[in-house]
Amino acid sequence: MSRFLAHKECLAMTAGIEPQRRRAIRTGDAPQQIAAVSLSLGVIDISNRLTHYQEAWDLQKQLLRAVLASEDTSSPAGYLLLVQHQPVFTLGSGSSLEHLGFDPSSPPFPLFRTERGGEVTYHGPGQLVAYPIINLRLFNQDLHWYLRSLEEVIIRCLDEVSGLHGERITGLTGVWVGGKKVAAIGVRAQRWVTYHGFAINLANDLRPFQLITPCGISDRTVTSVKELLRPSDFSAEVLTPTEDEPLNVRALDIEDAGLVSEYAYALKYAFADSFSVGIHDAELREALLLCNTTAEETASAALGL
Repeated sequence: MSRFLAHKECLAMTAGIEPQRRRAIRTGDAPQQIAAVSLSLGVIDISNRLTHYQEAWDLQKQLLRAVLASEDTSSPAGYLLLVQHQPVFTLGSGSSLEHLGFDPSSPPFPLFRTERGGEVTYHGPGQLVAYPIINLRLFNQDLHWYLRSLEEVIIRCLDEVSGLHGERITGLTGVWVGGKKVAAIGVRAQRWVTYHGFAINLANDLRPFQLITPCGISDRTVTSVKELLRPSDFSAEVLTPTEDEPLNVRALDIEDAGLVSEYAYALKYAFADSFSVGIHDAELREALLLCNTTAEETASAALGL
């Protein structure tokens, strides 16, 4: 099912190499034509388990504070947090409740209003969510450039792993395949440091999207990689929003979990290539320790200690 497995060994062998040099190894470009890259990004991948939205949100803000507090431009450019969420609906800072097909006081799943841009969306098992917490002052202080770069990361992953042709639609943010939305983006930046991010529908249950107007776009449907790879005669189950029975999101099987793992692996390198940044795995415990240390140092400096 995946073309990415054919490249995985090469990616693993070049994991510690700057992205331009890694591309040279994979494509045969002359090494002397490749410029050195000094920026690096710590990847915290906890996508092998389900994370409550509040936990990931809190972690983003801790990492955000650490990057904001760092004044040394030679330090890591930031972090890339990869997760799968427990079922949840999230609203952007200015989202309209008109896009909810349920009473917000009694939602079928937890409902959070966040700082990100965009309208309502759904996160759940089988969907890979990426939260880049990066310092755009080290890249390009342009949010439009940043959004297009995130789309490029997703488009590369879809092609590399599943051979799918991801597309942009003029005037809209996100990635589509065959006119159906497969990835949504909603970000926020504070002093040019980003948080929140994007979600790729891989093997997630799509029925919860029928309870909302995803991203406020009523004339385009949502799809997933698994659905796109199914035979054309497959008939998906339709949810009746007025049914009395609670909606139970389907659990992932081994194949679904494997697809999430493949995309998490590929996403690191697509991000490195698209942003021309080196990557390294960062343990969650170490990242949190760094956050706490940075916060203590900042507080001490403010007090003149």
